[in-house]
Amino acid sequence: MSEHHEGGCHCGAVTFTIGGAIRDVTVCHCSICRNLHGGAAAYSQCRAADLAIAGEALRWYASGVGSEYGFCPECGSSLFWRRNDGMVSFSAGALRGEHGIRTTHHIWVGSAGSYEDLSRARPQHETDSASALVARDG
Repeated sequence: MSEHHEGGCHCGAVTFTIGGAIRDVTVCHCSICRNLHGGAAAYSQCRAADLAIAGEALRWYASGVGSEYGFCPECGSSLFWRRNDGMVSFSAGALRGEHGIRTTHHIWVGSAGSYEDLSRARPQHETDSASALVARDG
């Protein structure tokens, strides 16, 4: 798998490159992700040091629970979330081209919306999963 990945928002005002390993996708069903994305959020993750964000448009929203969420103020694309752990999660749908990652599990399924059918989503975790928060080492 390539160690160089590119992505961005819908309108192109925010673009990013990742020059390192990315982990497979975790789908989060927590109430915060559902509010910010309008539904469950599919995130991959990389080391913050491997992420370069271009442009001045990106804005960060502090959630009050120790996390910040990065979004484009022009088109509204929700792109990133971060904590102070040296890692950044990014919307898997924002990646461009072939990236070789796949969905591996779902977290916070206990908070999923009543409209979500998780009967075929495996594996599932009631809260978060430590393995879901670690980037693949390549």
